Amino acid sequence: MRPNVGMPTERLSSRRAAGHPTGMPNESRLEMYAIAVRAARAVGRIAVAFTCLSLTYLVSGIPAGGLTDQDDPPSARAHSERSSGAAGGNSIVPLVPRVAADSFWSQALGIRKQFVVYLPPSYEASTQRRYPVAYYLHGMWGDEWNWVHSGAIDRTLDSLVAAGLPEMIVIMPDGDDGWYTTWNNLGNNAACRRSKPPGRQSETVDAYCVPWPKYDDYIARDLVARVDSVYRTIPSRSARAIAGLSMGGYGAISLALAYPDVFSAAASHSGVLSPLYTGPHPYAAPPRYASTEAELRQNAGDLWPALVLAFGRDTTGWWPRDPGRRAARYTSANRRRRSSCSHQRDASSRSSGRHIAPTASTRWQSAFLRWVSRTVRHCSQSCSASSSCPPAATQSSCFATRVETLSSSRRQCGCSPTRASSKAAGI
Repeated sequence: MRPNVGMPTERLSSRRAAGHPTGMPNESRLEMYAIAVRAARAVGRIAVAFTCLSLTYLVSGIPAGGLTDQDDPPSARAHSERSSGAAGGNSIVPLVPRVAADSFWSQALGIRKQFVVYLPPSYEASTQRRYPVAYYLHGMWGDEWNWVHSGAIDRTLDSLVAAGLPEMIVIMPDGDDGWYTTWNNLGNNAACRRSKPPGRQSETVDAYCVPWPKYDDYIARDLVARVDSVYRTIPSRSARAIAGLSMGGYGAISLALAYPDVFSAAASHSGVLSPLYTGPHPYAAPPRYASTEAELRQNAGDLWPALVLAFGRDTTGWWPRDPGRRAARYTSANRRRRSSCSHQRDASSRSSGRHIAPTASTRWQSAFLRWVSRTVRHCSQSCSASSSCPPAATQSSCFATRVETLSSSRRQCGCSPTRASSKAAGI
């Protein structure tokens, strides 16, 4: 019986060897199997890398969209467009909104941010003219539209320009609740993106939650560079001023002191200029300052959740961010250098018989500060009539100041400002 069973088997084996792949030698089959395994491993590695990259992107909180700036944002396009009429070749100048929103990518924050720009009345007609810039910062729980919607700053400026105020561009950035400083804590960006931004009805987490909270560099470096590159500004510190309300007032003074090469004048409306001050109220010597976390928390009140991220939980992070202490150190060092420079300038003036006249930039700064002082006087009256100011703001409410920087004084003496001299001044 065995031969009969084996005969069909031999014939079947010969047919497989003639035309079926299973008849391949063992070496060929092993080689194809190895190639398939290597290909599967490569595909697996790519899938794992893509999964890891996706998870990293989601955890980082970086919003969707390009990481680079727009080549032609709507507001910049509106400033340069001209259209021609079909009949008669008449040139038609489109109506350009003089208050408009713009956006850009901030490297310091790691997201796109929006700002509002006010253009002076002659901006569209005087295409060759350049303008000084005033940066206006909003307060806690505010946004870039606060100065327009709640303060009517555009209508106020129009009326003041009609009365003789020098024209200027005004930039109003979105500062979130960041206190315009580099935070003491990085914060939990993923947790921020899981909840709605506090006190904001329409703002999205993509605009509010930032991976890298460096709000000082965002304003003084990224935003200033963006504005100077898109709008017809005078790109010089002598033609830049900064002001703000409450948290924005703190930011204005702090940024002017920290970046003397960027801003030449600063003003604070009801600004928190001494965050550690605890009393007495009204101010009387000797002043008392918070020294423990419990005192810091009690003094901050409702502002604590934002302040603890920006300043930290102890005075080691608060004192370096205190504008009053920074200004005191700066003023003391600057007074000595200005005194030295003053003797050089007086000697030079006497020897040449020339009088040093005020420059156009100093005249513009004076006009800006006169305008601010009018608002400050009104603000002071309002604050005096109200007893609802938070403790940290009362002693410094409605304060305005001119920031005379070391760079300015040295430049007037013919000296070139150096980074070492800025560090010596405590800036």
